[in-house]
Amino acid sequence: PRVRRTAGGSDFFSMADRTEFLSSTDLFSGVSHSGLAQIATGMRVLDLRPGETVFRKGETGDAVYLICTGTLRLESDGVHLVTRGAGECVGEFALIDEGPRSASALAETEVCLLRWDRAKFQSALLENPEVARGIFRILTAKLREDIRIQVDYAIEKERWRQDLQRAREIQMGMLPNGDLATERVAVSGYCCPAVEVGGDYYDFFTLGDERLGIIVADVTGHGFYAGLFVAMAKSCLHTLRGIDATPRRIMSAMRHTVALSIQRRLLMSCCYVLLDPQRGKLTYANAGHPYPYLYRAREQRLARLCPLDPILGALDAEGYQFDEGEVDWEKDDLLVMYTDGVTEERNPDGRMFDHDRLEQLIVSHAHASSSELRQTILTALASHSAGAPPRDDLTLVVAKAG
Repeated sequence: PRVRRTAGGSDFFSMADRTEFLSSTDLFSGVSHSGLAQIATGMRVLDLRPGETVFRKGETGDAVYLICTGTLRLESDGVHLVTRGAGECVGEFALIDEGPRSASALAETEVCLLRWDRAKFQSALLENPEVARGIFRILTAKLREDIRIQVDYAIEKERWRQDLQRAREIQMGMLPNGDLATERVAVSGYCCPAVEVGGDYYDFFTLGDERLGIIVADVTGHGFYAGLFVAMAKSCLHTLRGIDATPRRIMSAMRHTVALSIQRRLLMSCCYVLLDPQRGKLTYANAGHPYPYLYRAREQRLARLCPLDPILGALDAEGYQFDEGEVDWEKDDLLVMYTDGVTEERNPDGRMFDHDRLEQLIVSHAHASSSELRQTILTALASHSAGAPPRDDLTLVVAKAG
């Protein structure tokens, strides 16, 4: 802020102007003309351009600011709280205590202010009792306004919480309803969003000729837009699976779905697996997703289905051809798919669960059923995190060949 002065050094905003202005405010409406003149001499005139800051949240308050012209906005952590205009004041609590500012004050327009220090205020109280009454009126009005704002905020916050809870219920309802078992394959899945609405998604479904499709995806971030995109991905998948459920075609469709939300700059890692027990084959496409594990029961060996393509949304969707990988899928083989919320879950000391621990669990429990192995991994995760809520969305899918 700049003090407004003439070339001769005297304040451009004259004492008569200040006195007339002060008499029109609620704060000084009961003060005599002589008292106003004396108070006016202790004030400084400040000019601000739009966007300039009067004071910041957390700073120690030492003055009140009266708005002569223009408007100020009060905000907290980037959230607009209220706008103040000519004749109003901001920072009045600084006159009675030295506590930190509860909000920041910024100029919305060009603003002219009168700054009144706490020391000048305390001196004025001794000679002008009406100042104390004025402060009492102002503070009472501000407290009533703060209560109204807090009540409105609490109501809006509760509505938002209920909306998020309903969105979570809808999102969880889009996941498979329980495990899936056929004569040749058993699949078990689990998903736990870190917040009300997460960005993880998994699904599995049967196709003709005993084939079975499994998908695990992870949208960047959490919240409304991530959840909405998960719904779009599910709709895309279930529309296409009856037409062409090959990994290359499914991944291409997912990529186009991501392109629809590119204005939000969402990215999605995705791995889709097609199990074909009749052929004894597993075909997959992996776009930037954490590599699933394939435990080969006959060889007692653990393999990784590494990413074949970049994460969805990173490249232009038009004209891109996805790669497919194909490996054997035999009796008692295990497939473990997951999102990075599993391997990156941390204990109280900050150490991650990591891939080594997951690999050890898969190998040591390779004899277990799909649901048993899934639960073993989840139990180990809960123990690792000491029961703390997950920091990231956590999704796990286990399939076993029969």
